[in-house]
Amino acid sequence: MRTCEKLIDDLVAAINKLVFERNGTINRSISNLKDSIRETAETVEILVKLEENIERIKDVEKGQIEKEFKDLTSWLLMLYDTNHKVSEEDIVRIYRTSLEVKSIDSFVDDNQNRIREERNTLENKLTKQRHEFVQNLESIGQQIEGLNEFATTMVYKQANDRIDDLKAKLAEYEAEKDDINHKEELLGIPLTGFEKLADVNAALKPYEDLWRLVKDFYIYQQQWTREKPLLKLEPEFVEKETKTMLTTATKMTMIFTKSNPRPWAVAQKILQEIREFNVHVPLVSCLCNPGLKERHWKEIYDLGLQKNPGKDLYLWMVIDSQLHSQLNKIIDISDAAGKEYTNEKILNKMGEDWQPMVCEIKPWKDTGTFVIGGATVDEAQQILDDQIVKTQTMKGSPYARIFEERTTEWENWLKYTQDVIDYWVKVQSVWLYLEPVFSSEDIMKQMPVEGAKFKEVDNNWRIIMGKMNANPKMTEVMKNKKLLDNFKEAHDSLEVVQKGLNSYLESKRTAFPRFYFLSSDELLEILSETKDPTRVQPHLKKCFEGINKLKFDEQKKIHSMFSSEGEEVPFVNEIDAMAARGAVEQWLIQVEDMMIISLRDVIEKSFEAYPKMNRNDWVLNRCGQSVLTISMTYWTYEVEEALNEKGLPGLKDYLAQCENQVRFF
Repeated sequence: MRTCEKLIDDLVAAINKLVFERNGTINRSISNLKDSIRETAETVEILVKLEENIERIKDVEKGQIEKEFKDLTSWLLMLYDTNHKVSEEDIVRIYRTSLEVKSIDSFVDDNQNRIREERNTLENKLTKQRHEFVQNLESIGQQIEGLNEFATTMVYKQANDRIDDLKAKLAEYEAEKDDINHKEELLGIPLTGFEKLADVNAALKPYEDLWRLVKDFYIYQQQWTREKPLLKLEPEFVEKETKTMLTTATKMTMIFTKSNPRPWAVAQKILQEIREFNVHVPLVSCLCNPGLKERHWKEIYDLGLQKNPGKDLYLWMVIDSQLHSQLNKIIDISDAAGKEYTNEKILNKMGEDWQPMVCEIKPWKDTGTFVIGGATVDEAQQILDDQIVKTQTMKGSPYARIFEERTTEWENWLKYTQDVIDYWVKVQSVWLYLEPVFSSEDIMKQMPVEGAKFKEVDNNWRIIMGKMNANPKMTEVMKNKKLLDNFKEAHDSLEVVQKGLNSYLESKRTAFPRFYFLSSDELLEILSETKDPTRVQPHLKKCFEGINKLKFDEQKKIHSMFSSEGEEVPFVNEIDAMAARGAVEQWLIQVEDMMIISLRDVIEKSFEAYPKMNRNDWVLNRCGQSVLTISMTYWTYEVEEALNEKGLPGLKDYLAQCENQVRFF
């Protein structure tokens, strides 16, 4: 019972706390609500915000507060129904809140009326601003018409200053127009177009284009003729800007008519001056040609140019020299100089292409020397093919005669480089083939003359490649003018060595014709290791169709031969491979002879043993070739014997015998 009472007391205390916490929340909401509409609408933005707050209070917040207060009173009445006592102070707080809730309507209505009055005030201010803005547009239109007072190009600075002031004002008016339209949009008023603003902008544009043109021309003219040396001008820029200014000036003479006599006269004057300057623009392009050399300038002096070229030469000097009258001749001189300059640049570029090239020199196996990589050869050959064609084409050009000596020298360098690379690759190819061959002491002993000649080439190759490895830059390598002769001499020597090697191999094949079944590399592998007869084993299958390997003992004596199926046929007599003293073909001839003798011996023994042994045992203890040979021999004999003795029945009996023999296996 006491526990229940305790729970009830706790619950009532919690409700009491909730009631007065919510009472505080409602008071704060009402205070925030009133604060949101108390501000004075000094700007349109504030006015719109206040009006939005009024609508939100009336539509949403007022109903929410009333609902929350009604809910609070329900909880308060529940407390009264309990033994819980609410203090007088708390009752007063609830009462004050109820008054605040009831005052919302009147507070909102009063402020709504005030905001309406402030809206009227702001709308009146906006109307006055629009009126003043229109008057300002009328005034600036009159100021633009005042630009007609500038009647000569000499006052271009004052005219441009006036235009700058007018453009600044128009920029301010554009901003003000946007401000007015923004306010109108916020207040829900139709936007004012202010077409007059576009009109005055359009009215100012021709004057701005005219006087900007005058200003730009005089500034450029001063820069191009007197401030910048002629050779520092950019011909493309001068030509482009002059053409643009000429087009604009022509357009100005059509926009301003004689009804506007002063700006029309200015447009005519500046058009005439630009045309007079434009006559000299082609001279700028010709004289600023980077290909002009001293010999070309001398020709230009002879046409009437009195001033020496260099930092002191300015365009005004060219104009004063009346060189435009000799324009066609100057164009010819400049055109020839340009083409010569193009050829010169091609020559320079071809030389530059070789500067970064480095030969790919890499070690070759464990020989202690080096070889050139294929990538270097391919790259160099590609550049050579391209540059030889370019050089030959250039030599046929009349504009390359001035560089004839240099061009010929470069062509000779390219041809020398090409010949060196061609022989380099040829020598390397043969050297790579012969180096492992003559590394064998056996080959060196059997071919002493060719071996000595190869060693001489090999020593020179190592010296040359060692130097290249130390400095592999292609241009440095080709400075050695003896390199081509060295490679040619090496190539000739290697051809002699290779011819001698081929003759040597042919002699071996003649001595032992089965060597024709082997490639030269395979034969060389055998001949280079004559001290070890077993090195022949991998090649026996090509020399002898039925022999897979030979049986050697520790003294390198041969005792038998094996087929691919593993059948062994012992030799009648052993063969001493070492007795041939390295002459492989000699002991292989003995093997060939012993192969025939041994097979004949095996076949004879099989023939003798056939009638004496059980056939099954006989087959299993003989090599396949002897079994096939003797089986066919005895089959022929036994068929003939069966026919002679019993005729057809005898054949049938013999057939049954053969089938039994086959069935066993």
